[in-house]
Amino acid sequence: MWNSMNPNAADQLAEAKRKAEELQREARTHALLRSTRQSGQPSVSAYVFVSCIRPKAVRRNLRRLPGVVKADALAGSSEAIVVVQEQSREGLEALLNRIRDLPGVLAANFKLAA
Repeated sequence: MWNSMNPNAADQLAEAKRKAEELQREARTHALLRSTRQSGQPSVSAYVFVSCIRPKAVRRNLRRLPGVVKADALAGSSEAIVVVQEQSREGLEALLNRIRDLPGVLAANFKLAA
């Protein structure tokens, strides 16, 4: 009887999966930040604003880099925003250089998180 899924139901299912994945990423972000604060380890956090070609492809590459806590492409824009965390200012600079070297990245600027 149900040989195919209702197209509207398929869209709703895809949206629910996307939201679940987003919530899981948020939970991992908060858990990482909480565990770092509780451990007493010094760390440097920053927001990195990335101008790029094909932000979704760049986002995938950003998420693979150690030190990247969260990366998102901005809708309707040729930009991505990244939350990063490193143990030192030097580590942050090295991570920024790795971000700037990614294919499709035109520029990357950051603001330290307070």
